[in-house]
Amino acid sequence: MKIRLKNELPLVFIYSLILVLIIAFTDLKLIRLVLGLPFVLLLPGYLLTAAIFPGRFDLEGLHRLGLSFGLSIIIVPLIGFALNYMPWGISLFPILVSLILFIMTMSSLTWYRRKRLSDKSSFTLSFNVNFQWSEHSKARKVMQVVFIGALLLM
Repeated sequence: MKIRLKNELPLVFIYSLILVLIIAFTDLKLIRLVLGLPFVLLLPGYLLTAAIFPGRFDLEGLHRLGLSFGLSIIIVPLIGFALNYMPWGISLFPILVSLILFIMTMSSLTWYRRKRLSDKSSFTLSFNVNFQWSEHSKARKVMQVVFIGALLLM
């Protein structure tokens, strides 16, 4: 089964909005953790990668996923470092607001850059769900599980 999302940016916006509402109005720590980890460890890097490489043939899927995680690990501490020198410091809501501003900025830039490309050359998020596990190597199985888990949590 092949799943294809032509434009995942509205889902990113809805996901961010749901996370903000949960953090602002509830004290459900497990749900905050489950929704917050992909928000911190995947989305900033994914959107920066999507803004830099908007084309379908710029990067392959696993390279895009790996670069997304790597860039997120770089971006989030840099945002925290900048917040450390601001009057409000490092706490939950300044970090949340800063990440949302970064994510929305990168989403807008990604949308603009993809819009300038034709539909055939613009990146489309797609992946195959193959239930025949015996055909794949162990590394590919692990990467598929991680990718599907990240998408479900997103």
